[in-house]
Amino acid sequence: VRLRDVWHGGSRSGTVPALDLPPPALAIGPETLVRLGLVDDEIAELSTARGTLLLPLRADARLRAGLVSLPMHHGRQLWPSGEGIN
Repeated sequence: VRLRDVWHGGSRSGTVPALDLPPPALAIGPETLVRLGLVDDEIAELSTARGTLLLPLRADARLRAGLVSLPMHHGRQLWPSGEGIN
């Protein structure tokens, strides 16, 4: 997933409050949330070979069962906790 602030410097659109983006979250299909016994907005731990993140889950009906999506390139400067792993 690419979001505005990932590819755009925000020199113009970054000053428009209506275009502010919510903090990054792990999007997950509603069926997968239920199957895993998770709930929307719950904090989840996501681990890869490069590190671990704690982030909120967001139900997203556009995702098929078993899929999750996380915006790319959210490094330390964009994560509220300052703990981005890329």
